[in-house]
Amino acid sequence: MDPDSWTGSLSGKRVRFRDGEPVKKTRRNHAPAFKAKVALEAAREEATITELSRKYGLHTNQTRAWKEQLLTGAVGRSVPPRSAPNRVR
Repeated sequence: MDPDSWTGSLSGKRVRFRDGEPVKKTRRNHAPAFKAKVALEAAREEATITELSRKYGLHTNQTRAWKEQLLTGAVGRSVPPRSAPNRVR
């Protein structure tokens, strides 16, 4: 085993090390256009969620969530925060 890419444990979490320093795994950020493309394909139901997930290299739960967001109208929509109602006493 290569000591420079050793996997160990810090505070109970699995951590990968390189050159003696812990390596942080960065999250993937997907463009809204990509999310919409995947969600539209999922909504058409011409292929299964699993097939689409493999095609685009995604987890099935992510593909399913984007489809649900598209169908409920939540994709690409920002919702302003609700203000407290004015109460007159």
